[in-house]
Amino acid sequence: MNTKISRALERANRVREFCKAHPVDDTAYPTAVASIEANLTRGAVIAARQHDGLAAGRTARRIRRGAKEELHEQMKYLVAVLEKSALERPELAEQLELPRPSLPYLRYVTTVKAKIALARPHLAFLVSKGLSEGLLDSAERMADQILSQSDAARSGRREHIGARADFELLGIDLFSDVKVLTGIYRLHFRNDRELMAEWEAVRLIPGLPQPKLTVEEGGAEPAEPPTPPTEGGSTRAA
Repeated sequence: MNTKISRALERANRVREFCKAHPVDDTAYPTAVASIEANLTRGAVIAARQHDGLAAGRTARRIRRGAKEELHEQMKYLVAVLEKSALERPELAEQLELPRPSLPYLRYVTTVKAKIALARPHLAFLVSKGLSEGLLDSAERMADQILSQSDAARSGRREHIGARADFELLGIDLFSDVKVLTGIYRLHFRNDRELMAEWEAVRLIPGLPQPKLTVEEGGAEPAEPPTPPTEGGSTRAA
C-alpha cells in the first residue's frame, strides 16, 4: 500500500477510535461518526485496489522481462541458422541482423514477428540446416506473451493511478468529516482543555489539508509590524 494512503487511513482510524471513546450527546454526532466509518471502509477498498494494481503490474513486468530474454536467445539461434543458410539462399541474408534487446518491447516484438514471418516459407530448408522444427512457433508464443504481459502491466498501472485519484477524493471527504467532528467537540467540550488537546492531536491526518488555527482558536498572535525608521535612520518607539 502507498505510504501516504496507509498513514492517512491509520490516523483516520485513530479519529474513529477517539470518537468511540468520547461520544457526544448530540443528534448530529451519530451521523458524523457514521460518515467517517463509511469513508474508512471505502479507504480500505481503495487501498486494496492500489495494492492489487501494483502487484499485478510488477508481476506482468517480471514475466515480460523473462519472456524477452528467452525470445532473444531464440533469435540468436535463428540468426545463426540463417547465416549458415544464406550461403545457399542469398534472399535470407537480409534477415541476419539480430534485433537489439534494448529496443522497446513493442518495437522488439514487431521486429521479431517480421523475421519469423519471412523465415516460415523456408522452414523445411532451415530445419535441414540445423533449426529446431518448433522454434518459430515457440518464438511466436514468446512474442505474444510479451504483448499480453504489456497489456497486463498497463492495466495494473491504470488501476494504481485510478486508486490514487479516488484517494484524493476520499481525502476531501475525510477532511470534511474531521471538520464537522471538530465543530461538535468544540461546541460541547471547549472548556475541557485536556480532552480538546487530545482531539487536536488526533484530528491532524497526514496527506490531507490541515486548517491553520486563528488567534481565537488558539493560534499564535501575529507579529507586530516593524516600526519605520525616522529621517535620521533611527527608530522611534510607539
